[in-house]
Amino acid sequence: MHITAIIPFYNGNDTLPLTLEALTGLERPADIQLDIIISTDGLDQNPDISVGKNLPITVIQDEQRGQSATTNCGARYARGDLLWLLAQDMVPQPDALTRLFARYNQFDNPLIQGFIEHNPEDLADPFVQHVLDSGLQFTYGNVSNPDQLDPGLHYAPHALVRRDAFLMLGGYDEQLPYGMQDTDLGLRWRLNGRRIVLARDSVVIHHHRYRFSAYREREEKIGAALVSMFIKWRKEAYLNRYLMTQQVFSQSLGPDIAVAQQIGEQWELTGQIPPGNGGFKGPLTVPGDALKSAFLITMSWARVEGVRVALDELGMLDHLPPLPKGFDPQKDHPTQWIREMAG
Repeated sequence: MHITAIIPFYNGNDTLPLTLEALTGLERPADIQLDIIISTDGLDQNPDISVGKNLPITVIQDEQRGQSATTNCGARYARGDLLWLLAQDMVPQPDALTRLFARYNQFDNPLIQGFIEHNPEDLADPFVQHVLDSGLQFTYGNVSNPDQLDPGLHYAPHALVRRDAFLMLGGYDEQLPYGMQDTDLGLRWRLNGRRIVLARDSVVIHHHRYRFSAYREREEKIGAALVSMFIKWRKEAYLNRYLMTQQVFSQSLGPDIAVAQQIGEQWELTGQIPPGNGGFKGPLTVPGDALKSAFLITMSWARVEGVRVALDELGMLDHLPPLPKGFDPQKDHPTQWIREMAG
């Protein structure tokens, strides 16, 4: 069996050598042939492949078009029967591919989702703990059936899929350049009658330094990506739920939002944690923990504000259809339609 690992690359030379070093020492059965494609998203920086000099690496350079297009480009050039979708900051454990492939062989043409763990050295960082506790990323705790994952639990950085099946579905939607592109593929995959399966024992380590300000920008981009995803699937009505939250936040958290951003930025610059409650007064504050309050308020606000800004730019802010009948804004989640469509 021939497997091609696809690594989309964008200014990632701080972590790419770690990934290539891990691939050099990778365990794999004798009947598996592995090659690697590094597909660049723009020409700002050439990937440093010196650590992988003993690996069969092909570098494909392209203009900057986003992560989805970059991954698709690598898939089109791939020679493998299977694609191992990776990332420049994902460091596989030695048996990651062996276990991923073993899980693949248990089913008929599945999409296998591997397990992503945070770098243990970063776990002492309060913000990393916030990301873990709040479920902002890699929410494997939501897995109820590892043999049939929800589309939202497909994460692009560590998955195994047949190349022809991936390309037949059009790969990742290039109109979703970053954010929701993997959920969108997962939904199309499920609607095509195929399984998404978790390989819990196939582990990669996410070597990504989480910075407060950068993650806030990420959450704003996710908000915009939600708008694109909902419009694509004609589920714009559910975006009202985000606008309702944004309005509540504006009314009840206005002063706290500004304070939260200041505290988060000051902590990022100095590492100083403010004492007491930080002056917060709104309903999202955590008693006696100003830093946790700052993280919670800022990230919650960033996503819903990202939705509002994207709708405003499209001229749709005041032109959404009403929430569907039966949808309870107090109990139901605005992405529930994805799970319902997937059955």
